[in-house]
This record gives sequence, C-alpha cells and structure tokens, in this order.
Amino acid sequence: MGVFARHPRYTIALVAGLFVTVLLLSNADHRRLTDFYYSGSRVEAQIQLSEGYYKLALGERRRLIEKWGPTPAEVVSFPSNANEYTLWDFFTPAFQCPHRMQRMGTLGDGGKWVCGFERIEKKESCVIYSVGINHESSFEAHLLDRGPGCQVWGYDYSVDKFGPEIDEVPELKKRAHFKPYALGGKDEPRSTPPYYTLATLMAMNNHTFIDVLKIDIEGGEFDALSSLVDAYPAELPFGQLQLEIHARDEAQSAFPRFLAWWERLEAAGLRPFWTEPNLVYLNIWRGSRPDLTEMITRMDDSVYPEFNNTWRTFQVSTRCSKAPIRTGRILICDVELEAQPTYRGGGFSPVTASRHIYKPAPRILHPPHTLPPPTLLTEPFNMGFVSRHPRYTIALIVGAFVSVLVFANGEPAARAHRRPYPVAVRGKRPPQFGGGVEDQIALSEGYYELALDERRAMIAKWGPAAQIDPFPSSGEFYTLWDFFTASFQCPHRLQRLGTGGDGGKWVCGMERVAEKKDCVIYSVGINGESSFEAHLLERGAACQVWGYDFSVSSFGPEIEKVPDFKRRAHFKPYALGGADAPHASPPVYTLPTLMAANNHTFVDILKIDIEGAEFATLDALIDAYPPARGAWLPFGQLQIEIHARDSEYAKFPRFLEWWERLERAGLRPFWTEPNLVYVNLVQGVRPTLAEVRLLRLSLFFVRGADGCVQYSFINIRGKHELVSDLHLQ
Repeated sequence: MGVFARHPRYTIALVAGLFVTVLLLSNADHRRLTDFYYSGSRVEAQIQLSEGYYKLALGERRRLIEKWGPTPAEVVSFPSNANEYTLWDFFTPAFQCPHRMQRMGTLGDGGKWVCGFERIEKKESCVIYSVGINHESSFEAHLLDRGPGCQVWGYDYSVDKFGPEIDEVPELKKRAHFKPYALGGKDEPRSTPPYYTLATLMAMNNHTFIDVLKIDIEGGEFDALSSLVDAYPAELPFGQLQLEIHARDEAQSAFPRFLAWWERLEAAGLRPFWTEPNLVYLNIWRGSRPDLTEMITRMDDSVYPEFNNTWRTFQVSTRCSKAPIRTGRILICDVELEAQPTYRGGGFSPVTASRHIYKPAPRILHPPHTLPPPTLLTEPFNMGFVSRHPRYTIALIVGAFVSVLVFANGEPAARAHRRPYPVAVRGKRPPQFGGGVEDQIALSEGYYELALDERRAMIAKWGPAAQIDPFPSSGEFYTLWDFFTASFQCPHRLQRLGTGGDGGKWVCGMERVAEKKDCVIYSVGINGESSFEAHLLERGAACQVWGYDFSVSSFGPEIEKVPDFKRRAHFKPYALGGADAPHASPPVYTLPTLMAANNHTFVDILKIDIEGAEFATLDALIDAYPPARGAWLPFGQLQIEIHARDSEYAKFPRFLEWWERLERAGLRPFWTEPNLVYVNLVQGVRPTLAEVRLLRLSLFFVRGADGCVQYSFINIRGKHELVSDLHLQ
C-alpha cells in the first residue's frame, strides 16, 4: 500500500495494462478457421489456399477430358454436334486473385481486368509492356493515370504510335515509349517487320522485371510464350499478363496441342484468374466459332514446397485470352499503401477521382514486425521512480509490451474471419462483430460506383440510350453486355461448381453457406442436368434443394441416382413467372408464393434459367419486396441466365431500365460467363445469351448468342452470411 499511496497513477497504469492483456488473451477464439481468407493478413496464405482450389479444378479438367474423349486426342475443341462444351470450358480461371480486381481501360473491346494494381501503382518505378496496340490505348492510359511512377513500352508494327488516349495527353505521352517491332519466338531484326523475343526487348531497355504485360499479337502468342518459358526456366520476368489467345486454325486449336501448351504455362507458374470472351468479334463475324478469348494471368514467385515453388495466374478468352499476373516482389509484400471510399449521402464514393479513375488518399500501413516503437515507453518515466521501484517499473514495462504484442500480432476470431482481403480497407481495426466483410462490401461498392461512371460515359459515346443497338452490325466495338460488367468483387472464395461446360455456375462464399444448419437452395430450370445442384448438396451436408421445371419430371441423374442427395431434393413440375396462375398448364407461380408454400423466408442460393421469363419474374419479385420501403430481396445470391433475344428487353433502353432496377434493389454482378456452347452450336446468331451469378451484391448474366449470358449477383442488403459477420457470434 505504501507504493500505491505514494504513486497511485503508476499503480493504476500497471493494473490497467495487465487487465487489458488478460482480457485480450481470454477472449481469443481458438476455433478452427474455415473461411477462405483465414487470418486475413498474409498474401502467401491466400496463394497457398488458391493453389489448393486450383488443383481441384485440374481434377475437373481431367474428368471433362475423360467424358468427351476419353483421351485428349479424341476431344474436339469446338464440336459441331450437340456436345455442350467448347475448348475454353477445359481451362477455367479457377485461381483467385488475392487483391482488388478491377477492369481498366474502356468498356467493350480494349479494356482488361487487372489484379492488385492498388499495390503496383505505389511503386516508384512501375514497368508496363504493351504488345499489340492497333490505335487504341485506353488500357495503357488508365494504368499510367493510376500510377504516377509507371512507364509503358509499346510495340506494334502495324501502327506508328500509341492511340490518342496517350498520344494526345502530354503528361502520359512523356512516360510512353513506342517501337514498330513485332514480338515473336525468335529474333529476326532484319526482317520486315523486325521480330524480337520478349527477353531481347527487355535487355534493350535494361529491364529485369515487368509489372504488367499485355499481349495481343493475332496468334503469335503461342510461339512467343513458348520462347519466353524456354528463356526463363526458373522464374518468368513479369507479375501479370493480359493475353488475347487466338485459337483459330486447326493447328492452333487442336486440343492435344493446345493442352500441352497450356500445361507448359502452368508448369512455369502461371494461373488463370479471369477470362473474357471477345463477343465483339463474335457479333461482327457472325457464323464463326467462339475461338477468340482474353485471359488474365497472375504469377507469384513465392516458394512453397508443396505447391511447385512458383505461382502464376492468367485470364483466358475464347479466341483471345488474357493471361498471367504476378504476386512476386511488390504484390507479395505485406507492407502497402491503401485507401478506402468514404460514405457521402446516398452511397460510397472514392476519396478522390481523376477522369473516372480511382485515386484514393493513401494511408501508410505497417505489418506487425515493422510497427514503430510506442512513445509511451520512453516519455512518462523518470529515473527517480525507476531507481526506487525497479520491480514495479519492470512489471509495468512487461505488461505494456505484452499488450502491444497482442494488439500487433494477435488474431482474434472476429478479425480472422472478417478480414477477407489483406489489401482492402485498413483504416482501423474492425469492431468485434460485423466488421471485416462489411468493410469489403463498402470498398467494392466504391469501385462499383466507378464502373457506373464508365457505363454512363459509354452510353454518351454510343448513344443516347434510345439509339444504342445492343448488337450492332456496323463494326462498332461493343455488345449489350459490355455496358453491364461484373465489377463487384465477391469478398469470399469464388468457385465454379457443377460440371465443366454448360451446367456449372460460379458461386461466392460457399464455404460460409455450407456451414449453415438450414441451407436452402432453389433451382428453377433443370432440363435433365443437375451437376450444379448435386455439387451444392455434396458441399453442404445440411443443404436441401427445391427444384422447379415443367419440362421434366425429376432432377437429373446426378441427384436421382445418389440416395443421400435425392432425400434432400424436392421437385415440382411448376413454372416460375411474374404472376400466379395455378390452373394454367403448366401451373405458374411467383417466387414469393413458392417460398410461402415451403415455409421459407430466405433462400441462400437461387438459380434461374427460364428462357426469357426471368425479366417478368424478377420485376414481380422486386414489387413484392420494394427497396423504397426498406425491404430486402429474400435471397443471398443469384445465378441467372439472361436471354436478351426477341422481346422488349432486347432493346437497350428497356434492358437498361430493368438492370438498374435490380441494382436499386441491392444486386451487384460479381461474375459473368457468355454461353459459348450456344454460340458454337448455333453459329451465325448474335451473342445474346449470358449467365449471371447473383449473390445479393453480385450480378451474373449469361452471355451467348442471341442474348443469352450468365451473371452471378450478390445481394448487398440485409445481414446474411455473404455480407455480414453477425452469424459468427
């Protein structure tokens, strides 16, 4: 008591420090972490986990080859019969970028998807290579605008300079370097045009590493990348690659040869994280095969013995494909600069903006091992007290040090589950409940606002809206689907479930849905194939599925022949529509009526493929749950196939009105996948079929010929598992 009486403030500080330490340690949750972004802070852990999922995708590829082969030599890349696949279905972008994904450049032909540019743009010397320009440089201009330390080196023998997006902007032009060279598999400097390998071009520029590499060289990518792999057997010299793949003639598209080339890229550490078919090409050249696709790839030079030492990610497109992205060097580093959108009135807006380009206000972040020493330990003490009471002083210092250590390195369960992306919102530690995922949703909403600006700019370019042709036939470089990009980022694990080819769907956060005790799935439109629904039932032991389709009498064999699945599946031969018609043939019901009949108030996953009736169906659903009255749509995510064929919705103003109504109801697109099977089988039609995956904040439309595209949507309203951490309490 003598010490307390003489030094009450120091004693209180000591007790408070020890109390905080005990409180933090006692509240630590040591449950097994099952969320995709466990621990939420290490990029290396994200890469390891994504590689594990990628190996599962390789197993799916082998099974698909056995199904349509059974050997690679017997697989036809673009079958002309009723086989429901194309070449690209064997090579899905199953590797997930562990950073922010954003489409940069103009909408339509020219823009590309980039992984983690929020890290690259902070570098003092960012290097970009662009091979294949063709008078359009919006992608390169966007990169230069975002990264003040970036420079771009461009190569294209068919033009004499960059496009006007760079050439007419002095600040960008001074950081752009152009040569009329061609990229090839070997050096031919005296040919016309001169050909150089990428290794030679890098040596000319004294470069050892490229942050972003874009290649679009009309079929020359096969030899060019093969040569590059030969030149760099240990580690490819770039971080990410946006590649357009042209599998046109039979030699390039022959399945065994393409498979061998692709697997060579994978062996070099490349992994695909996004794919985007070139629908402009399909729309202009109607009757051609869907053999042009863009792929985006990511690569990482971090070493993990169990995962082949290096990682690469790439994106592939139908004929043109974008390839690799790298997480090595700057991307693998956990010291970063990051910013977040701020809430302003009706929504989230970026902190600052320049020409519709995200310009966040940076905030310096320190990993735990680089935290600056707290000044508390050097200021408040005097040597008189220390000399008189050394034990109490040591105890106070130890208590304070342990507290700082716990704060810096501790990973309480709430934070571990709630910090999906290590490079996202880092302004402050999230609250105990409801923090991390909500931060990701807010950040993605800020980026989505930028995408809406791009949509408005594109409408102004080709419009006004009433004059826009959804599928122009006069050489315009866009289709309907380019106005509605899947720009909202799923804050959880993104995975394609179901069979490869027609039938599978992209799902957001199944690892969360699968853990529910009462998981509810609705599938409307079955058509004798239930691999998607069966995969969901397999992943979620407590899941049940309710299926509706008037054209069949049961689920497909994937469920009917598996007793455990069949007992959790419920089928009715009903149609889904905008109004109830129980006495019609077939009987038609709205989604609220079906849910009421099953005593359901919420559907975790809703899949809809009803051949054009989706427009009236979703209109009726929004009417039943009006957002103006604070009502939330009663589902977490939606996988929907949109058929913009021969109806009023095939006109741009009507489709735009319908889409914006979905957005106001809280739906955001996070993935899109054109129905290339349809385009391939019915050659000569417009790419009007798309699939959309919807997750209550994500939309997924189906792209295809004559208006069929798949989209995935996420519902950002409500407090369900995909947008909130409250269920973790």
